[in-house]
Amino acid sequence: MIQPNHKGYLLSQVPEHIVANPNHLKPEQFYTSQYNVAAWIKFLKPGQDNFRLCLKYRDQEKEHLTELDQGFPNASQQVLASGIATVKTKGPITNMQVLVVSADKKLDFKVEELFVQRKEDIKKDQKRPSPKRSAGR
Repeated sequence: MIQPNHKGYLLSQVPEHIVANPNHLKPEQFYTSQYNVAAWIKFLKPGQDNFRLCLKYRDQEKEHLTELDQGFPNASQQVLASGIATVKTKGPITNMQVLVVSADKKLDFKVEELFVQRKEDIKKDQKRPSPKRSAGR
């Protein structure tokens, strides 16, 4: 059984090589990145309250918590919780974790599989391509 702390149930630290901290990023600089996060969770007993799959990260300003998905823990049921987190930071990310958050402090579950993948970097000045006109108009 995964034990809760005051913030929730820690599923895993996200390895540093997955966290987006570009070499050109300077302190005080704002940066946006995205992460695909998914967890197969098997609940061993029914829960008393909803759960939320969250991504927690710390930048140079503060700690942030982004909700990705939510559900209700049913006994002997495997649940896929997933989502895309858009992470806006000031300066580099110093810590990133995947959590299950619930008011129920006695959730009994195990994580069958956990997946975290950084999507391609998002650039602030990125513009959408203009629609092309078809020839022959």
